[in-house]
Amino acid sequence: MSRHIDRWVMVAMVAASAVSAAACGDDGAAGEGAGEEASLRTEDGYEVVSAERTKAPVTATKQGARAARDRDRLILEPNTPDPEAGDFTLEEAVAEMPVDGQLVVELATDLGTIFCDLYADRVPRTVAAFIGLTRGKRTWWSPEAGQWETRPYYRGTSFHRVIPDYLIQAGDQLGDGTGDVGFDIPLERHDTLRFDQAGMLGMVTGTGEEGGAGQFFITDGAAPQLDGQYTVFGKCTPVNVVERIARVPQGGGPDHRPLTEVLISRTFIQRVPGGSANARMTTPAVRPENQGQPRGASTGPSEMRHEMEELLRRRQQRLEKQP
Repeated sequence: MSRHIDRWVMVAMVAASAVSAAACGDDGAAGEGAGEEASLRTEDGYEVVSAERTKAPVTATKQGARAARDRDRLILEPNTPDPEAGDFTLEEAVAEMPVDGQLVVELATDLGTIFCDLYADRVPRTVAAFIGLTRGKRTWWSPEAGQWETRPYYRGTSFHRVIPDYLIQAGDQLGDGTGDVGFDIPLERHDTLRFDQAGMLGMVTGTGEEGGAGQFFITDGAAPQLDGQYTVFGKCTPVNVVERIARVPQGGGPDHRPLTEVLISRTFIQRVPGGSANARMTTPAVRPENQGQPRGASTGPSEMRHEMEELLRRRQQRLEKQP
């Protein structure tokens, strides 16, 4: 399994009694409904994969996936210290932004746009890291370029893990859940924040074997087992876009990767009076070199031809790297 939220193993609800037994407790007793035909499906006929709470450290499957990844491409670990030395503030993250209104992130995806309120007043360090990475203000380590970079991090990444009624996960430049940003994002807790409903925005914290720092997830239902394990740093709407992404055809456990990538084509941080409920899709600004040129119809989700070409290039690279 890749470096993501791997404290909980995701197992499919299938008919085979052997698989059902593997998802049982230590005594091996079959759970309720074992041996029955799986009938939980989406409206368009795809089987729904549910999450079962089961403790599991790094598995052979996970280790094998990493070994295969490292054979196929050169992945470089940081060879110099974090230029920010772990000290990056909210003030730095929101520099040059308006001061009025709720901080909101706009995530334009292949299946719709998601708006998330960011809880900067309750978990400021996590929000600072997220905004800094989104805006290209916070330096991060590129494992493929082998250098620290300061450019927007999340744009062009994909939802590499989707589990109906549980969560959708994104924010890995490597696209398979094994990458991170090269620095630690400490766990922040707040008494009022819980993964108690769909749409809660969480940050994967920590680096190293159990890391994946910089990756984020959005719940597709209540996930109380994640409370205290990961930072809640926002809430997202509309939930139906999250539901749509969670239910795309996927390969099942343990990685639950979509069979067709769902890309984040654009990210944008703004301040909105009243928060995400009042947020509207924005139009990307024309780059200075393109100012004065007539703009035709949009060629893709980003409405900017060069951005769409970059997304297609990255998608093709990922397809070529797949076994």
